[in-house]
Amino acid sequence: MHEVILAVIIAAISGGAITTVINLFSTRRLIQKQNMNEYISKERSAYRENMREYATRFIILCQASEGRDDNGSKEKYAYKIVLYLNPKQKVEQELCNIISRLLIKYNETEAMKFFHYIRFLLWYDWRKAKREAGSKKFERHKTSFIQRLEQRKQSKDEAFAEYEKQTDKHNWVKIFGES
Repeated sequence: MHEVILAVIIAAISGGAITTVINLFSTRRLIQKQNMNEYISKERSAYRENMREYATRFIILCQASEGRDDNGSKEKYAYKIVLYLNPKQKVEQELCNIISRLLIKYNETEAMKFFHYIRFLLWYDWRKAKREAGSKKFERHKTSFIQRLEQRKQSKDEAFAEYEKQTDKHNWVKIFGES
């Protein structure tokens, strides 16, 4: 009889210890995931804020210093923007080309293209951050366009092509001319 009670007590203690260890590892993993998501969200937010600031300052300096020496101020912001870009992506390569052309000579059409690309990069990053965070509110408000992109798991270049199709064709022609 004592052997049965002893076996039950050992089984209960062993089961409790195993459950505690499993819970410990599960909780640790969950906390690490939450911390990583929080860190990534903060970094993405800082990226978007910096890109907005650098893009705005770059265009203002390009426009203000047209034909004059600005002691390298616009180049400084151009370099800051370029450091955030991935040259393997066609979209980001084109943005680098636009920046180069704006450094040489300010042009309103190039400035509009520059903002179009910056707006896309910010939108793309915001969408990616929301998807990674698993926001329920974002899930409810998805457009069919965003759902199609996620289903196909498109690259940034493919997403940009889709994004351009979604823009108002009249405004595109008005700004950039007929293609």
